[in-house]
Amino acid sequence: MSRIYTFLLCGVMIGVLFTIASFAYAAGPQFVVSWKPQVYAPVWYEGKLFPVKESSVRVSFEMIDQNSPNAGKVIDVSDSEVRWYVGGELVRKGNGLQSLVIKNNLYSGDVMDVRISVDFFDSQTGEQYFADKYISIPIMDRKLSLVRRWMDSTLAPHAQSTWYAVPLFFSSAPQSSTITWTVNGQVVQPISGNPFALTIQSGDGGQSADIEVSLKNPASLWDNASAYQRIYVK
Repeated sequence: MSRIYTFLLCGVMIGVLFTIASFAYAAGPQFVVSWKPQVYAPVWYEGKLFPVKESSVRVSFEMIDQNSPNAGKVIDVSDSEVRWYVGGELVRKGNGLQSLVIKNNLYSGDVMDVRISVDFFDSQTGEQYFADKYISIPIMDRKLSLVRRWMDSTLAPHAQSTWYAVPLFFSSAPQSSTITWTVNGQVVQPISGNPFALTIQSGDGGQSADIEVSLKNPASLWDNASAYQRIYVK
């Protein structure tokens, strides 16, 4: 009798292990999510772009099958309902909706929380699945930098130097903004024909000068920034 019980117990354990292995084998789909803010950056900029207040960001995704025989293939969700949530609220839903442009109303230092939910049919198993993906997008502020070819704060006496204003993360083209340069508090006009470049002449040794530049778009409350640099003549 004990042998019969032992045999039955082994059979049950094998069945349980087989069931667990089957569930483990049926891996959920992998989300591949990308996001690209609609903000300005110079053509040479190779860093990460971030959304800012009152800008938009496009979020897109693909779903990759992780089960044989279709492992590594993109899952067709054109007939599946996709729901988009921003900050916990449903903002859009529709079949095959794999990309969404989101207008950001958050401030610098905040995080935009996005959730993508997909109901899809697995033709291999004949079952309906539900998949979720959460992402967080940092919100930054507009930036304006003062740079020159040799980045230090000292100049030789009676030498020329050209400073460049470099805007980043503006939600509109900087060319549509008003740029103002001041040296020691006095407004000066660039003479190079490039409003984003200012050439100055240093004075005698032992002096200093304060350079400031500001950029403001009259049509936008948020598209503005400024930068400041003190230079020393040695």
